Amino acid sequence: MKINFKKPRLNEDVPLFWSLHKFFIHRLKEVLWAERELSATVLSKIIYNVGSPNLSFVIKDYKKLAKLHAAKTVKILNDAGITARGKKSPGMQSLIDEFTILF
Repeated sequence: MKINFKKPRLNEDVPLFWSLHKFFIHRLKEVLWAERELSATVLSKIIYNVGSPNLSFVIKDYKKLAKLHAAKTVKILNDAGITARGKKSPGMQSLIDEFTILF
């Protein structure tokens, strides 16, 4: 189901609506980037470096979930008529940088 966002008539609520809409889309793009980054690099490094087979199994399962979350986020953005490109999240990037120092 495709959702069409047409600009409503100008009134007092329009700026608030569009600013919330932009905020929501921005956050969805950050979630998309984070899920892709986690599933592509971070979780793979953890799986490789972890010693416990049970922990490795759990992290592999979470990696599948991260890919599923990314696919669902892409679908949400596409349904809204927005290009599904991730936007780098500075907070998540700093956590990933700290992780790479540890491993």
